[in-house]
Amino acid sequence: MYKGLVIYLVIDVFTQVVMSFSAMSFDTAHNMAHVLKDVGYFVNIIALIMSSMQYSVNLKKANSLIRENLKKLQENEKLKDDFINIAAHELRTPIQPILGLSDLINRSLQDNTREIDTSELKNDIKVIYRNAKKLQKLTNDILDVSRIDSHILNLNTSRFDFVELVKNTIQDFATNSEKKEENVFIDCNFLDETKSKEVLDQSIWVEVDKARISQVLLNLLNNARKFTEEGKIAVTVLMKKDRKEVIVSISDKGKGINPEVMNHLFEKFISRSDSGTGLGLYISKNIIEAHRGKIWASNNQNGIGSTFSFSIPVELRSMPESKPEPNTGINRA
Repeated sequence: MYKGLVIYLVIDVFTQVVMSFSAMSFDTAHNMAHVLKDVGYFVNIIALIMSSMQYSVNLKKANSLIRENLKKLQENEKLKDDFINIAAHELRTPIQPILGLSDLINRSLQDNTREIDTSELKNDIKVIYRNAKKLQKLTNDILDVSRIDSHILNLNTSRFDFVELVKNTIQDFATNSEKKEENVFIDCNFLDETKSKEVLDQSIWVEVDKARISQVLLNLLNNARKFTEEGKIAVTVLMKKDRKEVIVSISDKGKGINPEVMNHLFEKFISRSDSGTGLGLYISKNIIEAHRGKIWASNNQNGIGSTFSFSIPVELRSMPESKPEPNTGINRA
């Protein structure tokens, strides 16, 4: 529109000048000036029409974008509402036994006429502790999501043996797992791709956040355990040929991942089961990506279960004579 107005003004001024000098003696120039003036009016009208058309196109695009954003906002609101309901349920589940058993223990201690059963008391304390750990994990997950969304997820890196970390994490998981049925076990293998996937005979020295990587491993192990009623949970640590990264894969014997969930698996509030908050995989994804790594999932080719994998950059060396370097305090959002 503005271009059309400028062209129109230029033509109009030019024609006015021509008409003022040619009104008395130059009929042809005078007539030509009238033609140019009409052309100027025509240009102005065309510019207004094109501007109106462009405005309509832009308005349609803006309306389409608003509708898309509104749809996303509505979806996010629904996810948040679902999360609040799930979180409330997840909070209430461990709180009830904590309050109930605490009250029972308190009454037993105050009742001087009743003899306290030590073994029963120990079992009650274990139940309270286990449920308190659930509350702690849920609280930490919510805080981690808040840090991730605020871009303040800090990594405190240090140099350590990755093989030892995986072994210790699996041992801790097996020791602290609520479900300790004999029909489920964990099989861990350390492979070296440089030697045709033979057993890895060297330590893998990495400089990452030990606590955060352990958190990712525990999240994936808990996820695998949740969907494995019987059989083997396979943990594989593979050193790549280029010796620049290591891949960790954890396979379960569950029902696999629903195709509808697959594309949104690592988003907030997305869960493969009816229980849980759906935050573990989202947190794990951001932790791995903060380490410049990748995380992905797929259904197993045999149609039984699924496999979650992640890769992180590493440094492979023989066992050093000196101790690992102390915490460097690197913060990477």
